[in-house]
Amino acid sequence: MPTNKLSRAVALTMTGRGQGAFEYLLILGGTVLVAAVVLLIVQGSTGEVNNTIGEASNDYLSALANRQQAIEDNYTAAYTTPDGCSYSNSPCAVNQTCNPLNNSCYEHAGTLRNGCDYANPNCPVGYYCKYNFCLPGKQASSGASTPMPSPLPTPSPSPSPLPTPSPSPSPLPSPSPSPSPLPSPSPSPTPENGVCGSSNGASAYPAPSSNLCSAGTNSTVTGSGPWSWFCNGSYGGSNASCSASLMARCNTTHTLSNCTSSGGDLMAAQGCVLCRFNTSSCSTGWSQFQNWSTTSAVTSTCTTASHAWSNTSTESCTYNGANFVNGYGYASLCYMYGSNCFGPGSYSAYCYCVYTVSATVSQIGCG
Repeated sequence: MPTNKLSRAVALTMTGRGQGAFEYLLILGGTVLVAAVVLLIVQGSTGEVNNTIGEASNDYLSALANRQQAIEDNYTAAYTTPDGCSYSNSPCAVNQTCNPLNNSCYEHAGTLRNGCDYANPNCPVGYYCKYNFCLPGKQASSGASTPMPSPLPTPSPSPSPLPTPSPSPSPLPSPSPSPSPLPSPSPSPTPENGVCGSSNGASAYPAPSSNLCSAGTNSTVTGSGPWSWFCNGSYGGSNASCSASLMARCNTTHTLSNCTSSGGDLMAAQGCVLCRFNTSSCSTGWSQFQNWSTTSAVTSTCTTASHAWSNTSTESCTYNGANFVNGYGYASLCYMYGSNCFGPGSYSAYCYCVYTVSATVSQIGCG
C-alpha cells in the first residue's frame, strides 16, 4: 500500500478514537507487518509463474526441435515420392543390385555391408547420408557416420489419422447379357428333280456306268441286260426311272451264252456284241467278225507292225528271196516254182521268190 495512504488512515484512526502514542505505534507496526507478508506472497507467486513459464518454454523449444528433426528425417517418405532404388528413384546402375532392406544400391562384388554409411554406394550429388540412407538436401560434412545394425528397417512416415471409413456401396447387380440376335433363317432350298442322262434308252454292253443322270443322284445299276437305275431328286424333288437295253449281237447265229460257254468274252464292237477269243482263230462254228483283233509284231528278214484290240487288219511285211537257177530257161516259167516266184527278165536263167511275213494274232473277234 502507498505510504501517504497509510499515514492518512492512521491519522483518521487516531483522531476518531483519541488514543495515545502507544496505541498509534502498535497499529503502525501491525500494518507494516501485514504489508511485508503480502509483498512476500506476491513475489513468491510471481517467481513460481516465471519458473513455470521458463520450464514450459524450454520443453516447448526442445519438443519443437525434435519435431522439426523428425519432419526433416521423414519428409521424403511422408510428403514426397520416396527416394531410393526400391522406388526406382534413382534406379541402380547396370552392375548394381537394390537392397530392399535399406533401399540402397550395392555392387555385385560380394561386399558384406551395404548402404551409404559404408560408401556402398555413395549418395549422389544433392543427397546426404543419414542412418545409412541417402536423403535429399545439403551434402553431409566429411567424416564417417556411425554404422547402424544391418539390416536397417525403412523409416516409417508419421502416421496420419485414419479417415473415417465410409460405408461400402452396395455392389451393383451385374447387367444381364444382351441376348444374341437370332440368325436370319436360311431360305429353303429349291427342290431339284432327278433327270436321266444320255445312257437312258441306249443299247449297251456291258452295263452302263457313265452318263447315268444329268440331274440328281444315280442309284446302283441293276440287271444283266436290259439295265435299270434311278436318278433321285433332292430337297423334295421327284425321282426319275432310267434304263438301257442290251446291245444286239453282231452275229445272230450264236447266243451270248454260247460265247461264254465256248471260252470267249462278250465285247461291244461298233454297236453290236461279238465274242472275243484269246486265240489267233475263231472256235469251231464261229467266223471272224470284220477285222476285230489284237496283234503283236514279228521280226524276221523284215519287221511287221502291230495293234491293240480294234477293227484293224493284220499287219505284214515282204522281202525277196535269193536268186536260184531257172531250169526252165524262161522267166515266165518261174511261177512253176511258186506263185510268188518271178524271173528278173524275159529270158533268164535265174528266178527269185517274194516272201510275206504277218504279225501274230493274239485275240480275234468272232460272231
